[in-house]
Amino acid sequence: MDNIIEFTGEYYTRQKRSQEFADQLALQFVEYAQDHLDIDVQNQQFMYDMAWVMKFTEVLIDNQLGVANRLSKFMENIKASESGSKK
Repeated sequence: MDNIIEFTGEYYTRQKRSQEFADQLALQFVEYAQDHLDIDVQNQQFMYDMAWVMKFTEVLIDNQLGVANRLSKFMENIKASESGSKK
């Protein structure tokens, strides 16, 4: 697999940085939960809940770095439809 060429350019660099930041934050969150809060990180419920935390962490970081995120767009559409239906 030595012949893999990575995408280049500002957007792809931001996209890659965003994923790295999200991964780092998730790892820190899991380590903190395990080491300081005595949470069983092998528990199925924790893993399920952590998946949600990961998705929303990705939204947070993507928005800060200007990277498109499908969940963020979906949440914006829901917010717009809710505000439109109240009028």
